[in-house]
Parts: sequence; C-alpha cells; structure tokens
Amino acid sequence: MSQIALWRRTGSPFVQKLTTRIFFTYLLPKYGCILSDAQQTQDGNTFWINRMAEATRMGLRVGLANMTEQKISYFDPTRSTYLEWLKANPDWGAAGDPGSDFQRLRYLISES
Repeated sequence: MSQIALWRRTGSPFVQKLTTRIFFTYLLPKYGCILSDAQQTQDGNTFWINRMAEATRMGLRVGLANMTEQKISYFDPTRSTYLEWLKANPDWGAAGDPGSDFQRLRYLISES
C-alpha cells in the first residue's frame, strides 16, 4: 500500500514533491542511474513516463533499455519531442503486445 501512496498518487497533497525529492536528490546522486523494473502496471508505466519527462526538464538523460537485445535508446531533444520519441519506441508488452500486463522495455534516468 505504501508503494501506491508514495509512488503512484503523486497528486496527493500528502506526498506532493516526495517522489521528486527521492528520485532526484537522493537516488540519482547516490547511484548515478535509476532503472525501472519489468513488472509495471499501467499506473507504474504512467509514473515512469512522468518521472522521465521531469528528468528531461532538469537536463538529465533518459532512455529506454531493451534488456533482451541489450540496447538503449536515448531521448535526443534535437531530433524530436519527448512525446514523439515515446511514440516511436513502444514500450508496453512482453513482445510489444499492447495487451500484455508487463513492460517490454525498462525506463532509465541518468545524470549523463
């Protein structure tokens, strides 16, 4: 339950800006990179898309890591907008299947 309250309901007045502080003032400086897990719900997917958008506004690097192919696709703001980049890199489903419950790619936020 705490995961839902803290991570997914970021609009709640009880946790406003908490995820931002945890991600960008604690985890990222400590580890240099934050990677999502593979078992995301649609709410978890939305959470990560929002964190990555926030990271791009802060000038951080974001990417999609394909663990099977061991490739990372990084967002390049000189080539497209963030939303165009996401649409060009479908991330949901075990094999790109939109009906799947799990994410095909992992989200990545790094300092450089």
